[in-house]
Order: sequence, then structure tokens, then C-alpha cells
Amino acid sequence: MIKRIGLGVMLLLAGSSGEAGARGVTPYLPLNLDREIERQVERVLILADKPVMRRPIPAAVVLDALPKACEVDAALCERVRRFLANYMHVSGVAFASYEVAAASGSGDRTVMPNQHGAGADSHYRAAAAGYLQLSDYLLLGVGGVADEGRATATGSVLSAGFDFAQLDLGYRDHWWSPLTDGAMLISTEAPTMPSITLSNYRPLTRLGLEYELFVARMSHSNDIELTNGTLTRGYPKFGGLHLSFEPVSGWALGAQRIIVWGGGAAGGQSFKDILKAFFNPSRAQSTGFGNNVHVIGKQEGGVSSRFIFPGRTPFAVYFEYAGNDTVQGHAYLLGKPDLSAGIHFPRVGPFDLTFEASQWEPTWYVHHRSSVETGYGDGITNDRLNIGHWFGDQRLFGDAVGGRSNMLRIGFEPPFGGLLEAEYRMLVNDSYYSAIPYRHENLGSLSYSHPWREYAVGVEVDAGRDVFGGSFTRVAGFLRYGRHDQQGPAGRVVPATAHDHAFLERGSPRGRRPPPGVGAPGSRRRARSRRRSRPLTLQRARPRLPLPLRFAAGAQCLPRRFPLLPQHPRLRLVSRRRPAVAQRAAGLGPRGELSLRSQDLPAADTVDRTAGRLPARRLL
Repeated sequence: MIKRIGLGVMLLLAGSSGEAGARGVTPYLPLNLDREIERQVERVLILADKPVMRRPIPAAVVLDALPKACEVDAALCERVRRFLANYMHVSGVAFASYEVAAASGSGDRTVMPNQHGAGADSHYRAAAAGYLQLSDYLLLGVGGVADEGRATATGSVLSAGFDFAQLDLGYRDHWWSPLTDGAMLISTEAPTMPSITLSNYRPLTRLGLEYELFVARMSHSNDIELTNGTLTRGYPKFGGLHLSFEPVSGWALGAQRIIVWGGGAAGGQSFKDILKAFFNPSRAQSTGFGNNVHVIGKQEGGVSSRFIFPGRTPFAVYFEYAGNDTVQGHAYLLGKPDLSAGIHFPRVGPFDLTFEASQWEPTWYVHHRSSVETGYGDGITNDRLNIGHWFGDQRLFGDAVGGRSNMLRIGFEPPFGGLLEAEYRMLVNDSYYSAIPYRHENLGSLSYSHPWREYAVGVEVDAGRDVFGGSFTRVAGFLRYGRHDQQGPAGRVVPATAHDHAFLERGSPRGRRPPPGVGAPGSRRRARSRRRSRPLTLQRARPRLPLPLRFAAGAQCLPRRFPLLPQHPRLRLVSRRRPAVAQRAAGLGPRGELSLRSQDLPAADTVDRTAGRLPARRLL
């Protein structure tokens, strides 16, 4: 059935000419693979008043958020922009990371939270992602994550479509929660599953509607229990739907539902059977739909919200309320719930502060058969690792105990450069729900990374005690590629180099190179206009055939073509006389000057960095 769904969606997208001015596909940023850049991206989106309800984050969303974030923190904006430059080529390596570690102690078999199934006893970990842009609307990603004893093709995805409907086929991560430390329905706690995903990254309608629909294949299980008590083996299916909208700027509301079905002799469900169970979960889990409808295994649902408070000290608060059952036969009531909440201050003096907490009732991620439901002896897992929140792997396998957890994370950028981060987690499995004498789990982590050329070099120390009383210590050193922030003393951002501007020349339309002195550092010559210039205004161009990314000014000081990141709304400079009011509305000064932030322009010798303005005719 998964193949039929994927083929149908692919044919639908292939036969669609797209909306007028629709942008192409976008790559995704790493998720729990590159700590330094992920923290910076989260800060940028808060400063830009953009609430995040699901991950991985599309690169185009971050690119759109940079102008607003730059008004608050230009240095942070520059570091993120440098990382995004990895995605601005026809092909290349987006990021790469390699880590070596040594661990000791009786608790070294602890599963590290949200690390794609990696354990504390793993002596190495490697991750990388590359891409090939086949066209504006077709992108091939090649990637993988490997640790001791396991390797997964995470990031190997074929993407096709548009900004309003992007189809991803392959090993794509999913994270459905505004929280950063745990997601109840699906996260990166387990290895990535192969899936078919349809989603959008451009909000639809005035309400800012976003959606994500996917179907994945779980790992092979020998313990699938049919309704009559017999066992079968096979690959269960895992699917879900996420919807969110943003009624006002900075406040988002979301709802999500996942469903597990099939596997071996428990399969055979039609698309109609799944829809019935999805829209009527109380009946699917209580009385069923009769003998003519194949039964469904398990369902979980939740609602979430994220609100960003702007101001001199902006911060974000977010919540998730999820349940793995219904109450009193009502589909809209969530039973056996979990409540999670968090708060994130991206700028508290020199610190970045995050605190998150969760509390859940029993039965999460464990599912036995009933007369109308298939049972899964391995639980809601992939490769016997929990698909949802990381607490599911911090207990005896199969014990559906309730409990609570807390996480505190503090980041600091010292004056000599780099990023210092401390993180503390606490988890309690409530003994009231279990006969197993669990201990309080405490996990601490301290890491420091420093930029070196195009890399980040660092060390991380993890220590803690698990729920069985075993203690461990782990020391790791890592090297990460991805054009991390190149800082000098006192956190000063090093100016862009000629390498940073090389893609500008390759992106010039029709093979034309930028005029001398424009977009190339080290030159003192100016581009001069040979004909008389009239006042210039910005005017929206009429929709044309799909083109690569094109920026508003149409200027050769700015890149006209980013092969990978999708195109912004097409604007071009036209030589027409317009009233002064229209000029000001278009961002032009009284003498035809185009207002631009100096940090947005690559050529230091062509910009008056004191005034931050550039005559528009120099852009032609």
C-alpha cells in the first residue's frame, strides 16, 4: 500500500504545473546531529518570531527568517548564513561529523537521549549529508548515521514538488513537538525509518496552515499478536498526520495523530480501513468496525502550542498534551495522558537558557492485543528502540511505568570564541506503577566546541546514573564540517572571504559575471552606468516559467541564483517614475537609493557601512 500511495502522489506532483510563482523543494537542516548549528538556528527563529512546531527545519524557512533576526543579533545571523551557504550549490556536502569516545562504568549501556539509537558504550559516531540538485523541483540527498553496531541511511531522501506540497521518499527524520528534548509521538530516539512524506514549508492561507503526512515502515518484528492470540512476524506500518496554524504572528497551534497497523498476517488493510480508524479512534479501539474491516493496532494523538514573546528579552513558551487512548468513547478526549512544557530564552545576557519538563501516566509505548486490536510485543519501537520520548528506553523493556522528567540546558559563548554548553537531565519512574525498584536517573553533559577554518572542533563529557543504579562516564572528541562560525577574539565575526562569494559569480543570469568591483572583495573599481538613470522603484514581476532562486533586488551585488534554496517572491528593478510615497513604500530613498543592511551585502568596498545605504544604480 505504501508503494501505491507514493506512486500516486508522485504522479500528482509530476502532472501539476504548480502555482504561479511557486518555489521549489528545500533541503532539511540536521536534527540532533550538529549541536552547535541547531542551537543557533533555534535562536534565529525565536528572534524572527517564527514558532517551530515540527522538525527537521526546512532550510528555506531559516533563510526567510534571517532578515528579521539580523535586526536583533547580526553576529548570530552571519554565522547561520555561513552554514546555509553549504546548501547554495548544485551539489556538495551539507555537513559532516565524526566523533570518537571512551566510556566506563556499569551503566555504559544507557541509550543516549535523541541520538538515533546511539548508546553510551559506542566508541565512535559518524554522520554526513550531501546533495545533488537535479532541478528546482527535484533534489537528491545522500546521507547516513553510523555508530558501533548500527548504520542508517538518515538523510538519504529524494524530494520532489513545490513549497506548498513537497514529497520526500527515503530516510527522513520526523519530530512532532515544539519541545527540543522530547516528542511523545515521534522523535529521533530510534533509528530513522524509511518513509513517504508529503508536507509544505510555505504556510497556506492567512491562517498560516502547515501540514505533514507520512507513512513509514518499522523494523522487523517476530512478536506481532493477532486478535485470536496467534503470533506472526513482519514489518508493521507507522503513519501519521500533523496540522498546525498560526492565527497571529508568533503564536502557533497544532494537532497530530499517529497510527500503527499491519505486519505479517496482521496486514491487508485498505486505505479506507485506515481512514475509518483514524477519524473514529474510539470505535476502532473498543468495538471495532465488524468482520469485513481489518483491525488496526494502536493510535496516539496530541495537541501542542508555542508562543513567542517579543521584546528586549524575547523568549518562547511551549506545551504538548498527548494521550495514547480515548476517554469514555469520545475521540476528542485523550486518555492516559502526558503533559510537557518548556521555556527558551535565546538571550539572557551572554547565556542561552532552556528548561523543559514532562509527566506521563502508564501504558505509553506498550501495546497488547485485544479482540479488536493487533498487539505488538516489541512495543511502539523501531529496532527495539522507542519511537517517541526518550523515557521509553530508560526502563525495563516492556514495563509501561509512569513517571516524569526535567531538562535544563545553558549555553554560553565565551569571549575567546566557541560555544560552551551544559545540560542536565533528571528522570523518575514512579514506583507506584511498577514493582521494579527503579532509581532516580541523572544525566549530565558538558561540551565545548571552537571553530577552526570550516570545521568545529570540540570535546564532550557525559556522566550519570541510570534507572538501575549503574553509573557511567563518557569522554568524546568530535570534528564537524559545515562552515561553522569563524570567530576571532571577543566573538568578532571574521569578514567574508573570496570563497564565500564564489557562488555569486556562478549564479549570474545567462552566464554574465558581476561588473568589476561588485560582489568581489579586494577590488577598488566601481561599476558605472553609461546611460542616464531615472528614479528606480521596486515592482513585482509577472509570473514566468519556473526559475531558480532569485532575490528581490535583481542585483548582481546579491546572488541571483541559489541552485538549492527555493526562490523568493520575484521582484525586479524597473526604470519608471513613481510618486515619492510609492518609492518610500518600496524601500527607496528620495534619490533612488535602495535601503539595505550592510551585513547583507558581500562586497565591503562597495558599501558605505556607516550609512548602510547603496545607490540603486550601482546594482545594475
